[in-house]
Amino acid sequence: MCEAPRRANPVAACGCAAESRPNLSIHRIPCMLSGKQGQQAHFDRDTVHAVRDLGTACTLKRHQSTYQYFENIHYLCFKYHYMKHPLLILLLALSAIFASCSNSSEQTENSTLATIMSRKSVRSYTEQKLTDAQIETLLKAAMAAPSGINIQPWRFIVVTDQSIKEALQADGPQRMYSQCAALFVICGETDFINRNGDKVPNGNWTADCAAATENLLLAAESIGLGAVWTACYPYENRMNKAIEVLGIPEGVTPYCLVPVGYPAGDEQPKDKWKPENIHYNRW
Repeated sequence: MCEAPRRANPVAACGCAAESRPNLSIHRIPCMLSGKQGQQAHFDRDTVHAVRDLGTACTLKRHQSTYQYFENIHYLCFKYHYMKHPLLILLLALSAIFASCSNSSEQTENSTLATIMSRKSVRSYTEQKLTDAQIETLLKAAMAAPSGINIQPWRFIVVTDQSIKEALQADGPQRMYSQCAALFVICGETDFINRNGDKVPNGNWTADCAAATENLLLAAESIGLGAVWTACYPYENRMNKAIEVLGIPEGVTPYCLVPVGYPAGDEQPKDKWKPENIHYNRW
């Protein structure tokens, strides 16, 4: 095997492959990896580990910025610079080039946008439970929502008791309550204390609770859970049911209920993009 020339800078392998070898074109890499067409590839343990790490870095590319991806490849070049396998050097070099040329697709690979576009309503769940850490993650995301005058009127009740979930769905259309792993009840304090110390109505409480609910839904989607927004406010029968079953105090109104769990089906997001609903500058 021909050795790549030694270089003082261990990262230099990113920008330079081994000496010119006509039979080492990019189109022959799959053959060399698979051993087809007479190209029997034999790798030592370090080479296998290097290719595995490179594959992991490339797989994670869609969830990272170009800078993060380049940093990963930079690290692999440093980690495996002592190896002389020409195929590995070429793979590292091509990966570094890809990192530097991938800015144009950065927006389509944005993980936040991907989560928003993939969110869907999930109404059937497996029996798998949620961990305390998952529940806390969803609540932290909900509380990170914007709030008018930063009042943060939202209050949350997390229901995991099966009898309470069944009581909330009794005589109602929301049959998924009893199936979900956890039922999140988003409530809002309808009054607040202003700067003068007076208790006054909060006209933004519904908007704030809606923002918190959307954050919770997106967080659930991002960690592989399914959820659906079910209305409570302003329907008197649903609000009264929640107030009675959950012991919600006066001054707090149940806004919506969000069952969350591991999806039992294969629901797909709906394409809701409608340019005809957009107006610029004026109607």
